[in-house]
Parts: sequence; C-alpha cells; structure tokens
Amino acid sequence: MDRLTLADKQKVRKMWDERLRAKLVDAGHDRADMELTEREEVLDLFVNLLAQTQTHVSVSEQETTVMGDNLPPDGRVGGNPELDREMFAFEKRKWEAEERYREFEMEKMGG
Repeated sequence: MDRLTLADKQKVRKMWDERLRAKLVDAGHDRADMELTEREEVLDLFVNLLAQTQTHVSVSEQETTVMGDNLPPDGRVGGNPELDREMFAFEKRKWEAEERYREFEMEKMGG
C-alpha cells in the first residue's frame, strides 16, 4: 500500500471486498480463487494491479460491478443489467402473485 497516495489508500481501504474481487476478476484473475482469498491478500493484489497499470482508484459508491459489491442490504447481487432486469421482473411477478393470494384470502374470509 505504500505505493499509493494517502487519498488512494483511504479509497482502497473503504472498498467492499466484492468490489475489489470484481476488479481483480475483470483484470484477469480467476473468480473462484478471488472468492476464497482473504481481504488482506485481495488488497495486496489490487494495489499491485494499480501499480502495474498506474491508474487511479475509482471507488464511487454508486458504481456497481459484475460481482455486485454495491449489494443491497438483503444481499441480492447487482451489476449485470440483464440479470437485474430478470430479477426485477421475477420479484414483480412474485409480489403480484402474493398480492392476488392475499386478496383471495380476504375474499374467502369475508364471504
């Protein structure tokens, strides 16, 4: 980490594990290996990647990645627009079915 500026060090330390892993996978590391790698080693690998590519860290909290490090609190994965659309459609259908079931139950109980 001593190769980074203080601001970049702070940004990297604040990055979610999944975001770091996703950036490493995008750079060519094996996804399965990254999922099993501890945070400190992931940090080291990411810092080495930054040093090799001589790029600055972009850690906007609004940005998402394929591995979904900008996870919602319930743990769903984001970052893949097609998958996100499918997940949204599925959740919408599920909600609508639950709503119809609740209406059916209310009608059944009421009369």
